[in-house]
Amino acid sequence: MADRISCRLVLKVNLLTKGLLLVSIPLCFEITLFGVLLDLQNQVEREAERIAQGKRTNDAINTILQELIDVGHQVKNYHRLTEIRRQMRSKIANIHKQFDELKLLLKDDPEKLAAVLGSEQGIYAVERHLAEMNKRLLQANFSDVQQILAQERRRMNGDFETVLSAGFLKLAQERREEFSDDKTLAIRKQIRDLLKIALGLSVVLGLSGAFFLSKNLSGRLALLENNANRLAKGEALLPRMKGDDEIAHLDKTFHLASNLISAASRKEKAILQNTKDVIMSINEGLAIESVNPAVASVLERSAEDLIGKRFSSLLDEKEAEKAAQYFQDVQAGNSVGSLDLQVPLPSGKHLTMSLSGNYSALEKTYYFVLHDVTAAKEVDSIRREVTAMITHDLKTPLQTIGAYLQMLRLGRIGDLSDKGQNLLSVADRSCDRMAQLIESVLNLEKIRSGAADISLSAFPLGAFLTECAASVRILADTKEIEIVVKVPDESLALHADRHWMQQVVVNLTVNAVHYSPEKSTVTLDARTADGHVEILVSDEGPGIPESERALIFERFHRLEGTAKKVAGSGLGLSFCKEMVGLHHGYIRVEDNKPRGTTFIVGLPRQPDIVT
Repeated sequence: MADRISCRLVLKVNLLTKGLLLVSIPLCFEITLFGVLLDLQNQVEREAERIAQGKRTNDAINTILQELIDVGHQVKNYHRLTEIRRQMRSKIANIHKQFDELKLLLKDDPEKLAAVLGSEQGIYAVERHLAEMNKRLLQANFSDVQQILAQERRRMNGDFETVLSAGFLKLAQERREEFSDDKTLAIRKQIRDLLKIALGLSVVLGLSGAFFLSKNLSGRLALLENNANRLAKGEALLPRMKGDDEIAHLDKTFHLASNLISAASRKEKAILQNTKDVIMSINEGLAIESVNPAVASVLERSAEDLIGKRFSSLLDEKEAEKAAQYFQDVQAGNSVGSLDLQVPLPSGKHLTMSLSGNYSALEKTYYFVLHDVTAAKEVDSIRREVTAMITHDLKTPLQTIGAYLQMLRLGRIGDLSDKGQNLLSVADRSCDRMAQLIESVLNLEKIRSGAADISLSAFPLGAFLTECAASVRILADTKEIEIVVKVPDESLALHADRHWMQQVVVNLTVNAVHYSPEKSTVTLDARTADGHVEILVSDEGPGIPESERALIFERFHRLEGTAKKVAGSGLGLSFCKEMVGLHHGYIRVEDNKPRGTTFIVGLPRQPDIVT
């Protein structure tokens, strides 16, 4: 169990820790060495200080001895020359100074300090005897001078013996013996030897640590490089690397990436094999290099038959020229979208295929997809036929019916009974609804086919909303609904196609009137928000449930429970969304507090114009 825990601890050492260990081992050794060297250096400094102190002590003792000798020699001439007397006083003062120096140097050594203090008493005695001798000489006769001098010399010799006591002389002898630098030289030699040994050990430790770490890292990095090459080639990776450092984590990432790539490759292969689109790679010579199995069911050719052949072999001459130009445009980086091609099949049929893809400059290869749009083209053709039928076969007869109904309403064909008038009103409303439905279908078709001509211009928003409200006024009056226009900023302008945007706002206002109760209010308002001009159409109707708001802009969608109450085709809001999208704007619906609904149309704001 303990071995397992130890193993785990070793495996969790990362590269940073290993580097720190590599540095810390020599560092600890050098710190220890530095401590030892510092201690030796302190010893050298202490020894040097001791030697210096010994020399100063010896110098002071020598000075005292020399001065005592001079004093002894000058005693016999003391009575003759005043200069000699001054010199002796100076020498005595110097002796006192040297004793003060000795006391300071030996203050930490009580035994030697006692010897110095004892000797110093002899100097004080010499001073007293010199003073007495001087006094006696001044009072004595000439014949008594020599006797006085002899007596005083004997007394001062005793004082000198006191100064030169055994302790003082022993101290002088010890000081001379301590003047050797052998110990200092030995310590310095020890420092040099230790530095040599430390340098050698530091080199050995550093090189050994670097060797083992680099060997470990190089081996692991080589394994990592091997796995990277295997990953690039799509081969199976070597077993997972042990450890928990950064390299092991990177190797773990390689294995994870390999698993993800393998899974993605399997998914990609499954998609390529099962997709109904033809996917192929084409080289710069426009020869097919690879193609998925769908080519057999779509183009009635096998992949083996197509690989190596030019792409133009699938087309007739005219279509091949179009495809060649398309390839050139794609390689040049021009935004060309897709290209519709007529592709003949061996069975004699023709398919309309949409060609799209891109060019890889790195691999010098085209990657293209051929999508069968034959059915879509047929549906589009049918849609255009239906649109033409609505335009020519429904709109024109409906206009004729509307004209006859107008003649009946005016009484030009004869008077109608009350019942006839009621039936005429029903027919008139049905004709209007049919006309609106046809107009909505045609508008949506124009938007979808790109035939809606958008002509942008700037115009005052206040006047525009007032005009839209006036267009719905008659309908609102039938329910006694008031349409209120609010434009806080009269200089606010709208940059849009006035014709199409008027249809959008009128459509929203008509819906608001339809869904509002009688004697309520519909409000047209405007504001600016996040670089857009927003138009708000608010009513006081029942509101739109949250679950329905994502569907109300779909074609032919009607709110549940309103289809019978409010006439309509379910195309109006779809038209509004499509048209606002062409203006790069947005439309959304919100609750109108405390009741009702607010539709918000936002268009990019442009510079205001003067109204």
